[in-house]
Amino acid sequence: MNELSTSYVDAVFSGNRKYTMTTNSDSTISLEDSTTYTQEGTAFGASDVNAITGAINSIIGVLPSSTGVSITTGSWTASGNAYYKDFTVSGITATDTPIVSLYIPNTTAKATAKTYQKMYSYINNIVTYANKIRVYCHTVPTTAFSILIKGV
Repeated sequence: MNELSTSYVDAVFSGNRKYTMTTNSDSTISLEDSTTYTQEGTAFGASDVNAITGAINSIIGVLPSSTGVSITTGSWTASGNAYYKDFTVSGITATDTPIVSLYIPNTTAKATAKTYQKMYSYINNIVTYANKIRVYCHTVPTTAFSILIKGV
């Protein structure tokens, strides 16, 4: 998704807006803005609204069939001072910036939940690619746990 504009400006003028009224040949009238502006405002239209609502939808949306990703313990690759492992996430793209959180089912025992929280704290970074994420950790998890991905 492209970055949304943050440079909109309001029109600045003194007094009231002024319009010139012209009678057209078909007996209708046309109004022409005759206001003297010290600053013209930024145009805002459907493409702006669509970009904003698209961004909101991507934040509140959850991947329909791949919301949960199981972070497993085996086969991590050493990379400098860290380790990484790739996990399939259908529909994710290299440009997505999802919100990632730990998933602990309500029926999970307290001691197990505490272990999941500790394993989740090992995650340093998550990088997105086409249909996969790469999870980086300084310490390889010793217990599998699940994460949720939102905003893809």
